Amino acid sequence: TLEECKAMCAAAPACTGIEHKEATGRCEIWTRKGGARATAKVVGFSCLVYSDAAFEPVGDGTGAACRGSSSADNDPSYYAARFAPSLEACKGLCAADPSCTAIEHSGRRCEIWTRAGGAGATKALAGFACLSRKAVSTTTATTTSMTTTMETTTEEVQTTTTTGSGRSVCTPPPNGSRDKCQSCFHSIHCK
Repeated sequence: TLEECKAMCAAAPACTGIEHKEATGRCEIWTRKGGARATAKVVGFSCLVYSDAAFEPVGDGTGAACRGSSSADNDPSYYAARFAPSLEACKGLCAADPSCTAIEHSGRRCEIWTRAGGAGATKALAGFACLSRKAVSTTTATTTSMTTTMETTTEEVQTTTTTGSGRSVCTPPPNGSRDKCQSCFHSIHCK
């Protein structure tokens, strides 16, 4: 699915964007610096640019472990410990989990925090990083078709979407043009 493709991108440190074919589920992970800069008119494909703007440090962020409401509050029910070889991989695990509110990473250990208030405090610990997942809004693309007995008219709508994982993406209309998608890349809302 498109959501699985997005999650694979978020988990791949070098990912700059994806191309997804709806009919077959094919997912291309792009690693080109700056992501895709142009699209071709092909129905059924999505070309999305990845932006890692979804996380911000809690307190100092680095050299700090996540905690609940105080530096002594480390209830194991707040998180699930997972394996992640890098901070970027840990971010990807969080991005793929809608209930993730924060992450703690140290070495190869990644804590996916699901505490309602996220990580509200930190405890100074060398080699640790505590990042909060930013709240973002989501918009969706809409294509409206109207048919009469004489003609068919299709209204194309291009949107910029900021997903729950913080990715800002340019979604061209189904029969979108390169110019329409590129205009999105130059918008302040696209990254």
